[in-house]
Amino acid sequence: MNKVEIHKKTFPKLNLAIGIIWFLSGFSSLLDEDKSMSFFNGLSLVLGILYIFLSFYERKPFYIIENKKIKKNHFPLKEFDLSSLSKIIRFASSYELVSEHQKSFKINTEIFDKASLQKLTSILEEYESKINKQ
Repeated sequence: MNKVEIHKKTFPKLNLAIGIIWFLSGFSSLLDEDKSMSFFNGLSLVLGILYIFLSFYERKPFYIIENKKIKKNHFPLKEFDLSSLSKIIRFASSYELVSEHQKSFKINTEIFDKASLQKLTSILEEYESKINKQ
């Protein structure tokens, strides 16, 4: 199986823009000779850096499916072996993957973009049809 990446609906460009604005605001106040470093100037620098890192972190795929395993690529890291899948429970906005040998694995489908959700659904339907044939 090829590597399949499942992405979240995020706004990394917006976070990047907000981060740059915060960072430039704090940095410009550092360049102003009349003012000394204050708490709010430092806070705006820290917020700017955090937003910039957040924008790059959100570009990572949320789940990666390869070699019959689905891996959650964000904190907390989790992994589920799809070859030992025994049942898929569908809820209104999530899936629960159940196995006899592993802890169940929950997937919230509301956070994915449409293309990624379609990929995930087709892969899970493929595994579900294999389960039903057994």
